[in-house]
Amino acid sequence: MKKFAEWSLYEMWDRTGIQRHLERMAEKGWMLERVGLLFHYRRCTPGKVRFCVTYYPDADLSDPAPTEGEQEYQALVSYAGWKRIASNGQMQIFCAEREDVVPVETDPVLAVENLHRAMRPVLTEERRQGIGCLALVALYMVYLLIQPTIFWAISVALLGFLLFLVRGISYGVSCIAYSRWHRRALQAADNGDFLDTPNLAPVKLVLRLVLLAGVLLHVISVCTERSDAMLHTISLLSLIIIPGAALGTAAVWKLMKRKGVSKETNKAVIRLGPIFLGFLAIPLILALLLGGAFKNSRGFDGTQQLDSYQWQGERQYLYHDAIPLRVEDLQPEVSCESYITELSGMDSLFLGTYHAEQHPRWDDPNAESIPTLQYNMVAVKWKALWNTCYEDMLRDFQKGTFEPAACDPAPWGALQAWSRADGTYLLGYEDGIVLLRLGYTPTEAQMQTVGAVFGK
Repeated sequence: MKKFAEWSLYEMWDRTGIQRHLERMAEKGWMLERVGLLFHYRRCTPGKVRFCVTYYPDADLSDPAPTEGEQEYQALVSYAGWKRIASNGQMQIFCAEREDVVPVETDPVLAVENLHRAMRPVLTEERRQGIGCLALVALYMVYLLIQPTIFWAISVALLGFLLFLVRGISYGVSCIAYSRWHRRALQAADNGDFLDTPNLAPVKLVLRLVLLAGVLLHVISVCTERSDAMLHTISLLSLIIIPGAALGTAAVWKLMKRKGVSKETNKAVIRLGPIFLGFLAIPLILALLLGGAFKNSRGFDGTQQLDSYQWQGERQYLYHDAIPLRVEDLQPEVSCESYITELSGMDSLFLGTYHAEQHPRWDDPNAESIPTLQYNMVAVKWKALWNTCYEDMLRDFQKGTFEPAACDPAPWGALQAWSRADGTYLLGYEDGIVLLRLGYTPTEAQMQTVGAVFGK
């Protein structure tokens, strides 16, 4: 292998950490070739090489080419015996094989001021993005408090929450660490010393491993989830849209830089590109979903080719999804050839929430007299969420018009049971919770049937 790239764990302002890392890599036989989101290396003869990371405040990552002032600065440093090997915005990286090469920066006060002036716009942007990420985390938390059951069942929402939380913490740690270092570095510079920049690489590594674990869990969830075809498609598209928007923006940005597009335009692209591309994908998703490509024409698992009929000017699909409890299980005497069984829901690695419904065709002349059945199911996979989900569903249960009352759970084979006068029951089982809408008071045999289905 003659070349390889690594994802840098160092902050742009961590000149001490970057210099030491590049020196270790050179001793292993790897010389830095270019730098961006990744550090790119080429094979070289192992040996001791000195590296110097400096900053040119007037440079910008969005510049289509090095400015005249930046070129003069690089030439001046090269004249002192250093070789420029890479640059990334304000950061300039030089190396030298001689031990006695003249240091680029000899005045600690000027060095700290120069670094701070170069990093001010970078840190301002990081603060802005950090505040934005934490604001989104706060919105997620509000939704978690209001609808905890639904929140834990949406794999995409969980990934988004983790992504913004990790990014917010990363930006926050960076800004706080730099501010503390800058105050101490000014004091040290007055005494003639340059204070080493703090190494946040271990923190960054932990955060990235957490994010990577979250992405892998999301992929596993998408591949194994039991959601209806529409929601499953949205989950699959999320695996493409999120990285696609970032990669697409980067590709457009690099192309514009090569074409000499202005710095202001490049900045606008890098800031607004992911948002723009993300919104472009929304109409595509809606067109696929509303166009009947998934759930509304293929059933819960997406494999059925459903027939349809017209009722009151609207198309109605004849669903035949497999549901765990049917009207015939509770009322064996009922016989109806026009029954439709529909299942919908979403699923994550933590829990799944589903809605099942059985009713006759709406155009059946006897539709009003044929028994129907509706129920919601929550399959709790992570047992720590059981109480949270049960309390959430109980709060909603208690908001009904009819006064709820606790009832004996034994006939239902349940752990907890509540009932309302409208024939609605909330049943808590070891592995899940069921909200059952019967519309009548069941017999003990019917209760046992329900328990045999959901309590097993």
